[in-house]
Amino acid sequence: MKAFARTRRSYTSAIAVTAVVASLLGVAPAAHAADSAHGVSGSAIRTLAAGAIVAAPAPTITGTAKVGFTLTAVPGTWDAGVTLTYQWFANGVAVSGATAPSLALGAAQLDKRMTVAVTGTKSGYTAVTKTSAQSLAVVAGTLSATPVPAISGTAAVGSVLTAKPGTWDTGVALTYQWLANGVAISGATASALTLGSTLATAAITVKVSGAKPGYASVSKVSAATTRIVVAATPSIVGTPTVGQQLTVKTGTWTAGVAFRYQWYAGGVAIAGATAASFTPAPAQAGTRLTVAVTGTKSGYTTVTKTSASSAAVLKATLTAGTAKVSGTAGVGQRLTATAGTWTSGTALTYQWYVGGVAVASATSSTYVIRPVDVDRTIVVKVTGTKSGYTTRTVASAATTKVAGKVYALCSAMNVDYPDGIRKASVTGDKKSGVLKPFVGTPFVSDTLYAMQSLARDADRDGIMCER
Repeated sequence: MKAFARTRRSYTSAIAVTAVVASLLGVAPAAHAADSAHGVSGSAIRTLAAGAIVAAPAPTITGTAKVGFTLTAVPGTWDAGVTLTYQWFANGVAVSGATAPSLALGAAQLDKRMTVAVTGTKSGYTAVTKTSAQSLAVVAGTLSATPVPAISGTAAVGSVLTAKPGTWDTGVALTYQWLANGVAISGATASALTLGSTLATAAITVKVSGAKPGYASVSKVSAATTRIVVAATPSIVGTPTVGQQLTVKTGTWTAGVAFRYQWYAGGVAIAGATAASFTPAPAQAGTRLTVAVTGTKSGYTTVTKTSASSAAVLKATLTAGTAKVSGTAGVGQRLTATAGTWTSGTALTYQWYVGGVAVASATSSTYVIRPVDVDRTIVVKVTGTKSGYTTRTVASAATTKVAGKVYALCSAMNVDYPDGIRKASVTGDKKSGVLKPFVGTPFVSDTLYAMQSLARDADRDGIMCER
């Protein structure tokens, strides 16, 4: 028994030495089947065999401790074959999911000190965890895209200015503050500003502030507008009529403003119409007029205001002369029309009327009286037309009734009256004492009949020179 005890102690010592040597060499010793035969359990041998990782340096951290930046763990050189894992900590509290060698710093890490724990594992070896020194406290990030805002709109009382902030970093919340002459306007914190009368003559700026969690807020101020001008909408005074002058009423503007004008017809600028008054020409008849007034003053915004549209421009009324007829009202005589004095440039046309009925083709300024005009009065109507003016027609006084001629022979009468002439009371032609229908259409005129010799009415039936 003593000999066996000595043998067991020797064997156990040998195993311990072997384990130390294996540890130094980085090799895990194997258990032998004879181990149990010598009274040493396998578990005891395995516990003695677990190696220790020798090279396990403390990690360091590189990078800038600032929101938006990335920190990186530098683990150092560990024993060959060691697998490394990472865990980041903020003020000693593990950052959920932060198990990569690098960590992008967010708002949650602001003002906190960061550490990283590196754990080395290797099969058959005891795991080792090493923790870095703390970083500096994480500071707020810096926004990168922070453009200077601009202002759109007209700097005039009653107008609306709009802030154009530009493109900021993603996730940035913007706020606005409008300023007049550098002083914040109470309540003016929207992206647009309606210019009231209290802001007249002020220069306007807008301050745009950008905020994002974990980042330092940034404010940018726009360039100032020119000074705000008081501007009124002009109006047109007068009735829009060709040839009649219109004027513009500018309304109340900032004192000292100089005005320019431009008149428009149907929305199209009228060449040369740049005065405070305008007289519509024929070309503007039927169109609607507007006038644009532009106010300028040094140091102030130049503003253009346009009037409401006028009524359609009316045509002018022509000045018409007095139409007259000269000549003798007798068959074969020539009558002449005179028109009198009309508006310059008026085109005149004529139409002759006999007994109130227009004579076809009788449209010149003279008229030769026809045989059929006997016993009727004659009138001439003169019509004047001119572009941009209403057409106007005037009539002359009527002539006396047209007098007929005395015919010595029926052959002469039948030249003017092929079917003869008759009294108005005659209803038929008495040939051989028998009343028969008229042959043709004898001209009816008691006056003309009375002027002739009864020899022309041989059968005394009231018809002369009938066929």
